[in-house]
Amino acid sequence: MTNVTTRTVPTPLVASATPRIAFAVWLVAGIAFAMSGVVARLPPLAPMWVAGSVAGWTLAYRRSCSVRDWARGIDLRAIMLGHALRLPIGAVFLYEASQGRLAPMFANTAGSGDIVVGALALATTLALPAITVRRVRIVRAFTWFALIDICVALGTGMYLLLVVGDPTFVVPFARLPFPLLPGVIVPLVITTHLLTLARLRGSRSDGLT
Repeated sequence: MTNVTTRTVPTPLVASATPRIAFAVWLVAGIAFAMSGVVARLPPLAPMWVAGSVAGWTLAYRRSCSVRDWARGIDLRAIMLGHALRLPIGAVFLYEASQGRLAPMFANTAGSGDIVVGALALATTLALPAITVRRVRIVRAFTWFALIDICVALGTGMYLLLVVGDPTFVVPFARLPFPLLPGVIVPLVITTHLLTLARLRGSRSDGLT
């Protein structure tokens, strides 16, 4: 008698749902991480969470076809428009610093940069009704500028957190919405910039119109 071995093959519907479920789980975990108060109590965990999140999504994009297909289905203009939210975030940084509730060094670096990036994201998205191959250079230039800006802001924050131990930088992370920055916003910003650059590298075959 011949033994017949069967295995379950994921259906396209299940495969397409998996990245969305994974993202929802990560989002809930990031919010829980932020609201737990651990960022203020154990500050070094913040950069570890950011690095782990970015590395995890980068690895998933490179190794998983379903994650790649899901990511490639996201409208790049929607991603760029989402970065316009950095404008009000930057304004909050500067306001908090003016009230003596946030380290001026961080606010001046991250706040000013976020305002510029947010304004550019809004202007660029409105100016490009569609992202064609000819317009890839504009989007790539914006993405690199915005990625460098967030890395500079992150580096400044890590310097104040781990080297200086500036209380005017650490204390704000005991209250919302500041813990959401390392918990959700910063890893999401960096990951979406990396996703955009990866999409632009293959723009001729990625269906950008």
